[in-house]
Amino acid sequence: MWTIGLAFLMILPAEALERPRVVHPRLLEERSTEGRLALHVHDGLVLSLRKATVAAPRFRVLTTENGRSVTHFYDGDEINRNLYEDENKLATVEVTKRQTGVIMRGLVGPHHRIQPMPVVEKSGDGVVPHFIHNIEHGEFMDKVLTAGEENKAVIGERTSGAFAAAPDIVYIELFVVASKPHHQRFPETEHLIWYLCVMTNFANLRLAQMSTPKIKLVLVGIEKTQEEPYAF
Repeated sequence: MWTIGLAFLMILPAEALERPRVVHPRLLEERSTEGRLALHVHDGLVLSLRKATVAAPRFRVLTTENGRSVTHFYDGDEINRNLYEDENKLATVEVTKRQTGVIMRGLVGPHHRIQPMPVVEKSGDGVVPHFIHNIEHGEFMDKVLTAGEENKAVIGERTSGAFAAAPDIVYIELFVVASKPHHQRFPETEHLIWYLCVMTNFANLRLAQMSTPKIKLVLVGIEKTQEEPYAF
């Protein structure tokens, strides 16, 4: 398995200028013959959800406590327990079934995110209302580092003889360094973990279009930094 260490800044989407849409998600089918959940978000969107797995079995969180570096470990199976995806709609959501109804949060497509209303009041039929927000492209601060022309490595043909067969799936371990302005937006570490799992799985849905080999990201941990001299 390959390991890649990444340091990047992600921000929470800002509230769009237009008012969010109020929807009342409900389960249409607990389990289909394929083991999926059929979830009606609104009249124009029904998700066919399957289980998603993105967090590593032993998930690490590095932080600083009392001036000392501390590592906490989380159960990856527990992190993945309520994570679902619809590969056709490019949706990744956390779904929790309660007596009050279905609670869901995450991405219901590349352009919309969903979350339960801050003050949850059930409708007459026991369905929990949710907000759907538009995701504006300008809400993301993406930066791309391009390789310079200097000191380019020259790649030559190997002459060792036999060619190694590529695996069907290449798993790439992803470790995220969260800047202080970013991780402070989350009241609990678990909320930050959930957010990064949703974003990583959304990337996996995009990468699913690749083949020979297939690429899958595995989120192995995060670091909550206090100082970022490397941040750009």
